[in-house]
Amino acid sequence: TPISKDTPSKSSSHNVSKQQKEDDAYEAQFWKLHVDKVSTLINKCMKTYEWDKDTAKRVLTSYRQFLVVKKEREDWNLEAKLQPSWSVDRMWEVHTEIEDYSFDMETLCGHVVHRPKASWKEGKEQSVLEAENAKEEATLEAVKLRFGIEKIDLELWSEGEREEDYRFVYEEKDVVAGDTPSSLGMTPGDSNIIVKAVHKDITKVTFLHSNGDGIWDVMLTKNIPLVGYFDEFAKDHLKDTTRKDLVFSFNGRRLYGFDTAITLKFVDGDIIDATPVKEYVTEGCHCCQKKRNPLGL
Repeated sequence: TPISKDTPSKSSSHNVSKQQKEDDAYEAQFWKLHVDKVSTLINKCMKTYEWDKDTAKRVLTSYRQFLVVKKEREDWNLEAKLQPSWSVDRMWEVHTEIEDYSFDMETLCGHVVHRPKASWKEGKEQSVLEAENAKEEATLEAVKLRFGIEKIDLELWSEGEREEDYRFVYEEKDVVAGDTPSSLGMTPGDSNIIVKAVHKDITKVTFLHSNGDGIWDVMLTKNIPLVGYFDEFAKDHLKDTTRKDLVFSFNGRRLYGFDTAITLKFVDGDIIDATPVKEYVTEGCHCCQKKRNPLGL
């Protein structure tokens, strides 16, 4: 699930103490030495939440910042004063499921950091919701104060995402309130059960080159223009090709960079065809008819 990123303002100044600089260097060294753990976190989040790699890396950066603030404020217990944004909390949950989580926390924070179990927002009393929102706002302010606004991902920290922004899918079927493991056909003790969280503003499509040279399954953010996806497909999935060398189409309709998944009413499984400009021909197009029959016969 890609999350678009705006460039944060760099108008603020920020001072870091000598001790904080030393702590930051130690923290950076830990993650550098544990590349396997970084890969596991990123890959598990990509698989579970269908994030793209860039999004997972962004969330990891914000998650690391969150842990630094938790450490400095000694916010260890289940009755936590600090609460992360939705996506950061998802990565935190994944981390708790990885072996050596306690070791990581002891090493990074000097203490095991307990994560409150997530619960469905639906049905919660208004006072509880307000308290949770207040914790998130306090956490954002703490991260701003510690790292400076120019070094934090404001979009991730103020995203406001919750469970209601996602639909949950098990074996291609939506999981709804009231479902139980038994009603979903889950086998007790099965360690391979995966319930995927799919953002409601995301749809999964496939880019397919006409000669079969390139194929790309990608999650599109519905309100983001397609031009960036066109560029990425040409650059990363084809050889010596740019977006301008291709014509993109869907069900016979030519697509343009300003088009979006929402205006095209894409649904999961749709296919975007990519055809070399020199080979592209469509009915009813004057230019294409000249290409097909240059003598006008």
